[in-house]
Parts: sequence; structure tokens; C-alpha cells
Amino acid sequence: MSNGILNGNRVLDLCTGAPGRYGTMMLADQGAEVIRVDGILSGQTDDGHPAGNLLDRNKKSVVFDLTSDEGSAGLTNLLAGAHAIVSDLPLDMRQELNLAYHTLAELNPRLIYATLPNVATADTQPAIGATLAFGLMAALRQVDATGKGQQLEIAPPTNSDEICALAFSAHPAPPPNTPPTPGRDTDTYLSEMPNVPMTDLEKRALRDAMGTFATGVTVVTTLQSDGTPRGFTANSFTSVSLDPPLLLVCIAKTAHSCDTFCAAPSFAVNVLSEGQKTLSNLFASRDPDKFGQCGWRGGAAGMPLLDEALAGIVCTRERLIDAGDHVILVGRVIDFSARHAAPLGYFKGNYFSIGLEEELVSAASQAGPVKIGALLSRGRQLLLRVGADGEIGIPAADEPRQSLPLLKKHLEKLRIKAQLDFLYAVYQDSSTGHHGIYYHGTAEGYTPSGHKFFDLDDIPLKKLPSAAERSMLTRYCEEFRHGSFGIYLGDETTGTVRRYAAPDDT
Repeated sequence: MSNGILNGNRVLDLCTGAPGRYGTMMLADQGAEVIRVDGILSGQTDDGHPAGNLLDRNKKSVVFDLTSDEGSAGLTNLLAGAHAIVSDLPLDMRQELNLAYHTLAELNPRLIYATLPNVATADTQPAIGATLAFGLMAALRQVDATGKGQQLEIAPPTNSDEICALAFSAHPAPPPNTPPTPGRDTDTYLSEMPNVPMTDLEKRALRDAMGTFATGVTVVTTLQSDGTPRGFTANSFTSVSLDPPLLLVCIAKTAHSCDTFCAAPSFAVNVLSEGQKTLSNLFASRDPDKFGQCGWRGGAAGMPLLDEALAGIVCTRERLIDAGDHVILVGRVIDFSARHAAPLGYFKGNYFSIGLEEELVSAASQAGPVKIGALLSRGRQLLLRVGADGEIGIPAADEPRQSLPLLKKHLEKLRIKAQLDFLYAVYQDSSTGHHGIYYHGTAEGYTPSGHKFFDLDDIPLKKLPSAAERSMLTRYCEEFRHGSFGIYLGDETTGTVRRYAAPDDT
């Protein structure tokens, strides 16, 4: 990141002596936002201090007289958004100014409070400063893991041959052990079992398992440093906290825009509506002109907000967390808007519309006799019934009164290991007066008697007596090739395909 590895961390520097100012300067040099508080007692700055110009490099500066109500309120405001505070004021003075750790921790439970004496020789000053910088970075790492701050105390060495004593209030250091003899632990570490990487088949199976969790769909947007909008499609969006308001999204490290989002100070999450499947596919592609093909506007912090989205949530970047082959981007919400509409859903690699299935099934079942069947795929193959005369049909329950539970029982009797995913078609067959309700699913295992798995390119459609089923299978094969499914509503000759998120031009 161009702003330094510690970018995004705010440190308040209340030090009057050189050791503390040296340590906070090291943090500022690596991108931390170090705010120097001058005039702590008298309201006067220490311009002209012999170490001032040398030890305050890359820092910000404010002037507070902490003995005044105005100064105390100003510091309180800064503390709310600070990650750490460093002070070398004597303990009695900190207590008098209400700067004790327990007092500040009530204002900001994530705060790291580092204290150190302001007396040091020229030889020990760099050691104290470096120890301070190390201690703060270690404590910041722990805050990211637990969300809890702590107090950090540094005791200087008495001479240049000693090391600084570093004490964390919440995590005391373990007692020191004597140095090991060479090779003492060789057998221990050589006997560790290495992590065995997952095979491609196992990765695919895990992805399918995770895909059983139905989600919404979002497009995450931001601006490059030159103002160019960037965005990607994501269903890994989670509300994290309301106090403070936080959310997270995950972005693959291989994504072209990963570095852009990691460096951007702000981003927006656009929750898509059911009519925005085309938009979802656009931002999942590598099309270089995504924003030229959709309507959008600039929101808070200039973040791109997509037209017709269910919600637009603008965030400042709170922190980044490494997570395997992805980066977790945690944002603090600064603005949001929402509207009422049906959401775009995503399940097992396909889009769906919330609530549509129950409505269609209920309407069809009340209008007359119903036939309920299943389109069961195994890779590029589809399971069909095969009669003695060679006619084929779609697996369905052979019962006078049909229902989804009866269909499942019928498949169990055939010993088909089937998984029904979503509703695929609802139609009326005018030749029989029946309504057809068909589910999409998958099948595993052997082929049951009286059935056969047909490759999608080899299905003998002419041997399917039902015109409605022929039309449905033709559509199924076409949609399988494009990886996009929808619900059909109509009769055996005319009808409409209700996409799980219909493109705007349908």
C-alpha cells in the first residue's frame, strides 16, 4: 500500500521527552497517523524544543491545554477514533488530568495505552523508542484478534548493555527459558505432520457444500486514486456490528481490483434486486467498461452507487485481514440508503427469487390435476425414464394425488441419491388439462431400472410424447450450456421464463 504498512492506525502522542517522541516517529514513518498533542499543560507549544523538529517527522499536530474543559473535550473526541495513546507524563499528573488507563478504556475499550518515563541517555533513547514501536505493533495485532485493548508499560535500561523491560497488562510474557543446546528440538519439529493440500476434487466438493448456503448478491465499488470507478460482484457480505457499525466483504487476492480495494480509503456495498442479474454478471466479468454499461451515481465520499439496487452502504476502510486466498475487507458504515423490492438470491451457483416458488406451486396445485417431477442431472447427463417401447419421460411420482413429499419418496424407492435444489418449471398442458411442476436437482450413484442417463446432446426428444416436456427439456439444455436457469410459466406452446433474476431486456 502506498501510504505505508501502518496506514489506518491512529496514535496520539502525549510525550514531552525524546524517547517517546522517537518511538512514535518510527510509527509515523511507516504510515501511522500520529497526532502530536502540544501544550498539554500551559496551552503553549514547544516550538524551538531542541528535539522538536527532529523527532516529530511525519506527524500531525494539535494544541490542547488539558487543564481546561475545552482541551479535555478535544482529547476525548480524538480518543474515540484512536487506536493507541502514548504518554510519558508522571502517574500523578495522568491521574490529575483524568488520563488514567481505566478512565480512557471506558471511552474506547480497544485503546492501547503505552506509558514510559521521559528520562533517557543518548545511548538508551533509540532502544526505548524501538521497544515502544514494537510493543504498540504487537498490541495492535492482539486488538485485531480480540477487539480488546490493554496497557503497555516500558521500563528503560539502566545502561546500553541492558534491554528495555516491556509489560503487557493483559498478556504477561512467559518466564524465560535457558538457551537450548544445538539440535535439541530437531526430532520434535521433523516429526510434525505437514499440511496436506486439498485435491481439486475436494476443493470442488467443499465449494459445492458451501454453496448450499443461500445468499444475496452485492456489487462492491470504490474509486482508484485517479477517480476511476472499480467494482466486483460478491455474495460474501456480512453485517458485523452495529456499535460501531461495521460490515465485511471478501475479495480474492487474484482479482484484478484487489490492490485497488486494499488501498482505497472508502468503498460501497450495493445490494442487488432480483432484476439485476445482468448487472451481477457484468461485474463478475473482466469487462473493462463496466460502469459505462449501467446507471450509477456518486454517493458519500464519492463512492459509486448503482441505480435500482436494494441498498447502498458506504464505508470507510476499518482494517484488512489476511484470509487464505482472500482478503477480508472490514468497513465502518458512514452512510446508507435502502428501498423495498425483491432481492436477487444465489444458491448452488444459480440465481433465484425469494418467495416465487411457493406462490407458483400453490396456484398450479389449486387449478387442477398436478404432475410433479424432477430434472436430475449428473454432470452433463440427465436422468430420464425409458419405457419398453423406447419412449422417454421425466421422473415423476406415479400417484393419483401428487406432492413434493411423494416425489421424494418415489425417488427413494428407485434408490436414486437425489438432491432437489430449486423449482424449475410450472406450466399447464392443455392436451391433458394437467399442470406440471418440475424441480431442478442432481443425482448420484447407479442408474435405476427403467431409467437411463442421457448426455444433453443425445436426448431423443422425438421419443418424448409430451410436447410440454419436450419444450422444457429443450430450454433446459440451452440454459445448462449458459449456466443460467429460470422458472417457466405458461402452457406447452407459449409462456414466459421468469429468470431467477430477469435481465432488463426480457
